[in-house]
Amino acid sequence: MDCKEIVVKELEVGYDERIIVKGMDLQLKPGGVTTLIGPNGCGKSTLLKAMTRILKCRGGWILLEGREIHEMPTKELAQKISILSQHQITPEDITVKDLVSYGRMPYQKWYQGESREDLEIVQWAMKAASVEGMAGRKVRSLSGGERQRAWIATALAQKPQFLFLDEPTTYLDIAHQMEIMQLVKDLKERLDIAIIMVLHDIEQAMEVSDQVVVMKDGKKVAAGAPLEVITEELIEQVYSVKSRIVRLPGRNCPTIIYESLTGKAPAGAGR
Repeated sequence: MDCKEIVVKELEVGYDERIIVKGMDLQLKPGGVTTLIGPNGCGKSTLLKAMTRILKCRGGWILLEGREIHEMPTKELAQKISILSQHQITPEDITVKDLVSYGRMPYQKWYQGESREDLEIVQWAMKAASVEGMAGRKVRSLSGGERQRAWIATALAQKPQFLFLDEPTTYLDIAHQMEIMQLVKDLKERLDIAIIMVLHDIEQAMEVSDQVVVMKDGKKVAAGAPLEVITEELIEQVYSVKSRIVRLPGRNCPTIIYESLTGKAPAGAGR
């Protein structure tokens, strides 16, 4: 076992009496991008929240560096993993630099201010997320894509081994979606961290991912390299949609043409 990997075994997660994620096994190694895809309500975000300890597990376990994450001190865990959720609440009148500085909290004692190292890492995180030139701007003045990059910089300032992004392109227009996906590719190439995302767009997942995990009804249907896993048959099985996967000249990632429903749309198991 790699000392830095996350291992999920026989995981069950739910809300109230309802089990959403069922018998999940997963292995996340350092480096690269893993994307969770599947129909609405199949449990993608629930799984992400469980892996970041936002939700408790009903069964099974999640190991980081061979240790169960629910037994790790909160500050120690926050130094190893960070998450950008779908919905962020931005304090009024905060600047980009001040927002990114929040990412250093897991390393600070209550009686200490920012150290030189903190300031250097904040500067590094802003540069990595391409918001360095916006450091003094109010976050509320930013566009959707700029704001998302500022929050990614905040997550990077934690210096995590694993960065979790829950639907990072939701509510963004096409241009800002492309901007965030390009940032993900840049981070993958430049930083020694693993990025784990939830996405709805299959083509985006194929474009940026080293591994995709396909879910349906709370269970893993398939996992592996995108071009090997995502087939017309799998799309029909998981989404109840007939499609054609078309390779275009000059593009590494194929285009998916959705043609027709093959039956009732898949019922979601959860969130």
